[in-house]
Amino acid sequence: MQHKRSRLSTKILAFVLILALVFPASAFASVADVAKDTRSPGKSLANTYPAYTDIDWQISLAENAQAEVTVPTNMTAEELGTAMNGGLTLSLDRDSTRGYLDPEKFPYPYQGGALDTWMTQWKQDKQPQNLFRITDMGMSADEAGKVTLKLWIDINCYFGNRSGNVDFSAPHNNGGAYLDLCGYYTLNVTAGDEAVGSIHTKIVPYDSFRTVYELYDDIDALAAADLLAADGISAEVIDMFTVKPIDETLVCASAGKTGAVVTAENHSVNGGLGSAVAAVLAENLPVPMYRIGVREQFGEVGDAAYLSCKFGIDAQAIADAARKTVARKLA
Repeated sequence: MQHKRSRLSTKILAFVLILALVFPASAFASVADVAKDTRSPGKSLANTYPAYTDIDWQISLAENAQAEVTVPTNMTAEELGTAMNGGLTLSLDRDSTRGYLDPEKFPYPYQGGALDTWMTQWKQDKQPQNLFRITDMGMSADEAGKVTLKLWIDINCYFGNRSGNVDFSAPHNNGGAYLDLCGYYTLNVTAGDEAVGSIHTKIVPYDSFRTVYELYDDIDALAAADLLAADGISAEVIDMFTVKPIDETLVCASAGKTGAVVTAENHSVNGGLGSAVAAVLAENLPVPMYRIGVREQFGEVGDAAYLSCKFGIDAQAIADAARKTVARKLA
């Protein structure tokens, strides 16, 4: 049985910081961005550039991979066989209807083109290498007779270092120029002038990469989730795009409105966002606060979901911290 305290809706303020090592500074919203926004406070970037879920093929630039891609067609098996024998053209073209990053900050997104024109940064014998290589093609049909094209594609790591060699860590440098390649595309397959089929495609620096807009949607969803709503806690979510200088006015205004603060960051709790916010509040407006981040412990290797849970920086940890901080406020 759930018990709700008889009180006015309690609010908790959550901050989010993703290190500049992961996102270049230009990928974050500026104070001007937030000032121009007329939507409700705490939701200034939510639903701006949502993460589409109907993606048939996601491409990571930071690894070597083999992909098996299925493309639905409206052809018969005989028609598709004839088209394959005559030669197919594959093109990966930018989907201009699906935003990914702020066009004012990234005004020159790569528009794509024929699959064999995509090249890597690294070189072999001083020549850029193809990012994609089709190794095989085939077809299949379901019980209803629907025919699909099957493609087997090798993907080379895109990134190269200054020496021209492949570099799997390049997403952490290079000024973020690689983001021009990222976003939503359509893989178009044609046979001469005839369309064979197409699928929705997304290119990311690495598989667990999230833009600040996608992260904002994630945290916004958390704020509305039953994790907190069941306890009568609503959340104001603010993206702190920089630690130094920190927006002291915004911190104090939000803390004054909510009366409690939780910071959350993909970073050590020492010397990061939590420390900066704590210093501002200690000098100006002391309120109950909790810092979510990596504590004094050794690092580990694993996927994003495992590490977030392991180090206590996932959605459940944020919800738990919110409950404890609110309890301190009400004590």
